[in-house]
Amino acid sequence: MRAVRYRAFALVMTALLVCANLASAQDLPAGARIIEYDSPAVARSLKYTVLLPDGYAENARRYPVLYLLHGHTGHHTSWLTYAGLPSDTATQLQAIVVLADGGNGFYTNWNGSTESQPQRWEDAIAQDLVAEVDLRWRTRPERGARAIGGLSMGGYGAIAIALHHPDRFGFAFSSAGALRFAARARDEIVRGEDDWNRPELWSKDEKPPVAIPGFATQRERTPRGRVFVTVEHADAADPSVIATRIDPATAPFLHLDCGLQDGLLPETLALADALRTRGLAHALVLLPGDHDTPYWRDAFAHTRLSLQQFFDKHATPSDTGTRP
Repeated sequence: MRAVRYRAFALVMTALLVCANLASAQDLPAGARIIEYDSPAVARSLKYTVLLPDGYAENARRYPVLYLLHGHTGHHTSWLTYAGLPSDTATQLQAIVVLADGGNGFYTNWNGSTESQPQRWEDAIAQDLVAEVDLRWRTRPERGARAIGGLSMGGYGAIAIALHHPDRFGFAFSSAGALRFAARARDEIVRGEDDWNRPELWSKDEKPPVAIPGFATQRERTPRGRVFVTVEHADAADPSVIATRIDPATAPFLHLDCGLQDGLLPETLALADALRTRGLAHALVLLPGDHDTPYWRDAFAHTRLSLQQFFDKHATPSDTGTRP
């Protein structure tokens, strides 16, 4: 029964799993740097990959930042090694590009984890990673110069995080996002079932995709227990519900895209309808394609144009400064 209900998502898991395990540091473009840092929100060491625009070392300019969230079973290089992100994206956007690592935690603060350490994966991105990046690099630390986006699991995470933190992120995008993750978990809570609400049930233990002790295998990267305990917990993490509670005047701009052959297309359309009803500023882009690398590579070419417009709109006359 589970395989029938979640056939589309199972295809996503398979695609990401195969490609995630092919990634290595040797696959990264010249200039990409892997940074390790401590994340108190999850009480562990994490890594991110950063792309800097050409000329970063030769000037004192401060740059906007784009945070990219990977999909399920992905990691901090997957946008480059799997999704086909152009290696010159930072230069094209004139922005610092940060590829985050959230394990298989769905970028959510877990309420029902049975792990001994905290599993606050939303805080790990919105608080710990943002603070680390602002401290280490020459950023412009304001919402008009900070964007977040993701694919599949990361699309859900990016939208939910941005809606929870409109003071930090002025732009968010979801590329073929699993946008009903929290809604599906809520439905399971009501029915007394478990599946989406317990990622350990479908997060396979495969070859380690990342070299972080204790956070390498899919088993290690997947928290145990339930993401949400109550209906209220799930509602608080559901983008469609959050959209009804946020002030449209302070909400981030949301860019949604999905492939016309993607099994998750209804989730994107449903959220777009909710945003339209509430009057939240957003864009909806539908392109030919399935839940795979060719689609994400093509879709980002469109997203990059929206990102450029956002950064240009909020550019300052002078953004020079000194390194923190």
